[in-house]
Amino acid sequence: MAIFDPAELSEEKRAFIEQKQFSVPPSEDHHRFNKWQEECEVIFNTEHKLGEYVKACERFEMSNDKVTIALTDTKITRFDVCCLVNWTISAEELATDRQNVVNEYLEMIVEHVNKERKKAKATEMAVQAAEEGSATIQSRKKPATLADQLSCKMIPVKRFAEIRGVNGFGFFVGSLISDLDGELTRMLEEINCTPTNFRNLDYHFIPIHDKGTHMMLMGLAPKQKFAFVVDSCMGQNFCAPGETPENSWYRLGLQALLMALDPSVKYTKNNVPAPATDPDRSWYIYGQYVLRSKKTDKSPDAVQQRDNYNCGAFTTTNAFCLAFGYNLECYTEDKLDKWKKARVAFELMQQRFHGEYEYDMLKLSEEELKPVEEEEEEISASNFDSDLEMQHGFVEGLRGPVSNDSGYERNGSEGSDGEVSKKVESRRRRAFYTAAQALKYERPRVKPLPDNKPWPSQFSKKKFQRAAFLYPTPSVNFQLELTYSKRELKRACRNFPLTGWKPWSKQSQPVFLEWMLDEMAATLSILRGDRVPPANNLVGGFGIKNNTETTETAETAGKRKRSDREEGSS
Repeated sequence: MAIFDPAELSEEKRAFIEQKQFSVPPSEDHHRFNKWQEECEVIFNTEHKLGEYVKACERFEMSNDKVTIALTDTKITRFDVCCLVNWTISAEELATDRQNVVNEYLEMIVEHVNKERKKAKATEMAVQAAEEGSATIQSRKKPATLADQLSCKMIPVKRFAEIRGVNGFGFFVGSLISDLDGELTRMLEEINCTPTNFRNLDYHFIPIHDKGTHMMLMGLAPKQKFAFVVDSCMGQNFCAPGETPENSWYRLGLQALLMALDPSVKYTKNNVPAPATDPDRSWYIYGQYVLRSKKTDKSPDAVQQRDNYNCGAFTTTNAFCLAFGYNLECYTEDKLDKWKKARVAFELMQQRFHGEYEYDMLKLSEEELKPVEEEEEEISASNFDSDLEMQHGFVEGLRGPVSNDSGYERNGSEGSDGEVSKKVESRRRRAFYTAAQALKYERPRVKPLPDNKPWPSQFSKKKFQRAAFLYPTPSVNFQLELTYSKRELKRACRNFPLTGWKPWSKQSQPVFLEWMLDEMAATLSILRGDRVPPANNLVGGFGIKNNTETTETAETAGKRKRSDREEGSS
């Protein structure tokens, strides 16, 4: 096991280090894991008769026993282990939000990284002292503070949940207990976390089991001065009425814990920059890791959960990646089933990271993690043309010459209701098609553009695939060489028909035009029955339900088009 400096690693070497945690287990363990899966198929298959079931399960390692401890010196039951295995049975996946598994695995991570990073720090200090020529008897002694300079600490699931209020019937409520400060003080004393040694931590992990059904990772990063809530399912409306992630009990508890450790800390809503006389007091709170373009607090990115059973696996994997210095985006969801959960099972069985289950680490940053700032680009007619070329498949060579009566403005203005004369607008060749006409006259699909443009620094060509356009060019008679007035775009929205266009019509003409074309393209994709669905938040404007006549007309046009093709081929 070694600890590498990320700055000195190539992309390939770093990827190799980060991907080992998802590699196939050693042959013997792999076969054993497959056997466990076969056993789970019997145990959790309700079609078996009782007698056959009992006889078949007599020699099984797996069991649905929720009481018997499976792993010595842990609280992990035999059923808990099944939850790391049973992912092959359709519609019968067992949720990985098992508190015993999450607690034990995070404690194992914390113990391991503390041991290895402390050892590496001691070696580094000894080498530095020798190089400086000051290796006296006193300097060769380990500093008294080294023992306190741990990398990570954690608070178990149930322990942190004790700050949550309970009503008269014994049920949890959204508020926190009245003696919050006293309980937090006792909680910190139990793990020997003081305001002094807290500042030397890389991470303070707090796994959360919300509502007894969903696991997530929360915590603090003192050296980088940020708090975090990594919820792999965020955005899927799991909040109770009136509750938001920002006012949830665990988010309020996290803020209270931070203030208990450092009352001088200051932070702003959505991490908006604010003037501060003392930069050391400024912290950030990141809670929207998986929301991507929808985030408002400028959080870093993390992998989003799409299934309904792997929240515990996401929690343990994210904690592992942070503690070991890996990128939170170094994996995809499918790698949890193949083979992260299998490795977690065997790592827990040996209760340490050892042998084939030992992993290299990366040095952790001690620099402040500032909000991710999106680069703002000035919108103009010229650079909007480039956007259209990339998104809708046009190339520079397709642009025709600019004539005096084309309606194209040479000065590159944004566009307004009066930019193009009504006489020019009235020409029939400029009119956009309706949805029915677009289906009838649809052009052949446009091929994606070649990937010959430079990649932004925050993306890797090895991990991402560039989309040359959102959807095939909508066959709505859009002509790139023309500049359309907003009046024409509004008329096109009414005739198509699109709804919800009025707020967009108040934007600049290029933005309004881009929104309209994307909506039209996504709508036609649905009407064609394309197998790949449009992206979220598109096709919110087409009156499929509200305008039966239009829908029927569009469907009729689609049938007529298919009929024409059949006749042409006969």
